[in-house]
Amino acid sequence: MSYEGIKAYLLVILIGISVLLSIALWTYQPNYEQFQDPDYVNEVNIGGKEQDKKDLITPSSIVFHDDQRVLGFNEPTEKNELYESMNTWIMSSAKERDSVGPPNERRFMEIIFPTEIPGKVIPNLFTFNEEINPPNWLFNRILVTFNSNDSSLLVHFISTDEKRELVATIEKAEHYDLLFDYAVDHTNLIDYTRFRTKEKPFYVPNEALDLTSKTLVISKIQPEKLVNALFRDPSEVTPNVAEAYFTDGQRGMSVSNNDNRIEFINPIQTSVEDSFRINLLEQSIAKINEHKGWTNDYALDDINKDQSKVEFRLMYDGLPVFDRNHLTTIEQKWEGQELFEYNRSLIRLTYEVNLTPKKLISGTELVEFIEERELFDLNDIEDIKVGYELKILPNASDSMLLEPNWYIKINGKWQLVDVDDLAEGGE
Repeated sequence: MSYEGIKAYLLVILIGISVLLSIALWTYQPNYEQFQDPDYVNEVNIGGKEQDKKDLITPSSIVFHDDQRVLGFNEPTEKNELYESMNTWIMSSAKERDSVGPPNERRFMEIIFPTEIPGKVIPNLFTFNEEINPPNWLFNRILVTFNSNDSSLLVHFISTDEKRELVATIEKAEHYDLLFDYAVDHTNLIDYTRFRTKEKPFYVPNEALDLTSKTLVISKIQPEKLVNALFRDPSEVTPNVAEAYFTDGQRGMSVSNNDNRIEFINPIQTSVEDSFRINLLEQSIAKINEHKGWTNDYALDDINKDQSKVEFRLMYDGLPVFDRNHLTTIEQKWEGQELFEYNRSLIRLTYEVNLTPKKLISGTELVEFIEERELFDLNDIEDIKVGYELKILPNASDSMLLEPNWYIKINGKWQLVDVDDLAEGGE
């Protein structure tokens, strides 16, 4: 074959290879799913820590019943310390049964939670000497009764409809003695009054409370860190600095309240699944743990199955923190396994710089105040508690005030009751 023939032959082969490669490129369908794995987690740390159910599910009240008297802690930190200690006590012989009704004993202890808790989490909250079969029902109260015959404690997890209970035994005598001393000697306890409404009973202290307003220095979480935590592909996110808004074309995150809060929305188009409370709780905790999102102390405040919503509230020195601008809660809404909304504060409380004493009227005086002024129908009140009001200080962008006040819960919402004039002797 001549030299010119060889060149022509090679040219035909090269043209053929080029055509085959072009066809392959035109027809290739890449599998993008491997790059959009919904289980992919960005390694992000916004400056907080990880928490588990035991850290986040804490009681709002612990009271002791001694005949007709009801007593509770004067210091909320002591209540929390006792409960944390009880988490480690070994329980045995756990059995589910029909509820036998209110205790017949003269003395017993009552632990109350702020929302209905799935019975499935009981093994996550307390220590058992063997694997137990947790119940499918919900609970928001635990009763502890005393068995004087062998110095043991019976722990009753009561279903919210009060028809079923899970009963376990604590056999260590020193734990019996500790709780019995509280119930009999009333060490560090003050008298409370029980109120019964159409929702559930709640307890308020009979004595005025000596508390402290606290000014704290704050720091702020950078919104960009949450972009990395919440968007599947942060490189696709476009910031709009003028409007404090981030979007990848589908999801959006806005920064509001003077860069103090973010609101993330993922408008997914899926059929809404019936999410059980346990799934909602576990998904919400895991999502925040992914980016070390517990930047202060938080506690579970509500699980709303109908709205697929979970809410955690900021806590400080054992008291809940409230405000008017939603800066003290972390809220999530889910559609099945997908996060639909995520709203949280960007504020982190750091250290105290000023303390001012403040006296609050007693809980019984508060109820009288509400009745006299006809502020609310007592039957509509779901709960009453002391909490801190978070206030933004004028001309001090790096500080905030935590001021103790009375709060009442009506229709699932907490409201401040302004009684400062009464505490100061006014009308």
